[in-house]
Amino acid sequence: MKFYIVTPSYNALQWLQGCVRSVADQVCEGVQVHHHIQDGASIDGTVEWLQKWQNEHANTEGYQLTFESAPDKGLYDAINIGWKKMPADADVTAHLNADEQYLPKVFAVVAAEMEKQQDADMLLTAHIVLDKASRYICHRRPTFPSRVVSRAITQIITNTCFHRASAYRKRGIYFDCSFRSLADLVFFRDIMFTNPRICRMPDLFGSVYVVTGSNVSWS
Repeated sequence: MKFYIVTPSYNALQWLQGCVRSVADQVCEGVQVHHHIQDGASIDGTVEWLQKWQNEHANTEGYQLTFESAPDKGLYDAINIGWKKMPADADVTAHLNADEQYLPKVFAVVAAEMEKQQDADMLLTAHIVLDKASRYICHRRPTFPSRVVSRAITQIITNTCFHRASAYRKRGIYFDCSFRSLADLVFFRDIMFTNPRICRMPDLFGSVYVVTGSNVSWS
């Protein structure tokens, strides 16, 4: 199963390196990974580091990193740009911010569950919240989202959500860049109104969210 992961980035090299490594580490038997970084013309060494990483892993079986560094209209625009580059052979897609990481072997579990539940459009996992020193703050398990509640509350956290690529393409829903901090809510609200088939895995801790002090959703 091939995963296509989009990461928006802007002057976030301090966190991006861990993000990239956490995605690369997911490659295993039956799991291929294509990680695309959509960078907003960073000046902190991001481009140079990504180029070096790409060169070093050019021949890594089952793994591909691509990136583009160009001005954009912000976080949500960068994600939209990255998702529009999704290759036709992707089976599962997700977006992971630069200050987030996947936990070990998560893709293998997600792939197995997606194979088992062929009718699932989305799969939701739990996540852990850490401070900048990697100290535990809290954790959150996925609730079952509803069309009614999704009008006012962001029930789905982006770094915990995996989309079946075919279902995502069919919906054709992207982030509304006119919002600064509510685009996640609007994105998943619009998805909920398409009546997606959702699989929850509340005991699978899939990712880590780091409170860096500049997180829009946290503040």
